[in-house]
Amino acid sequence: MRVKLVKSFARIHLANLINFGILPLTFEDPGDYDLLAQGQTLELPGVRQLLLDGAERLPLKVGGKEIWVRVDLSTRQRRLLAVAGR
Repeated sequence: MRVKLVKSFARIHLANLINFGILPLTFEDPGDYDLLAQGQTLELPGVRQLLLDGAERLPLKVGGKEIWVRVDLSTRQRRLLAVAGR
């Protein structure tokens, strides 16, 4: 599944990402942005099921650390992304 992780989204950009099957995520703590480096591998374990379960916070593994990201989507948007990410 492709994701876009940012500090914030404009509403129209968020809708476009969803239409293209890209999961829009925001940092729960904007300071966590500084933990990321270009080319780094990120892990979102169980993301499809968490989306379908309605989770608003997701654990993101960055290197040896875990940070939290937020997902603010409707039930319909969650279902679309869960299917698109297969």
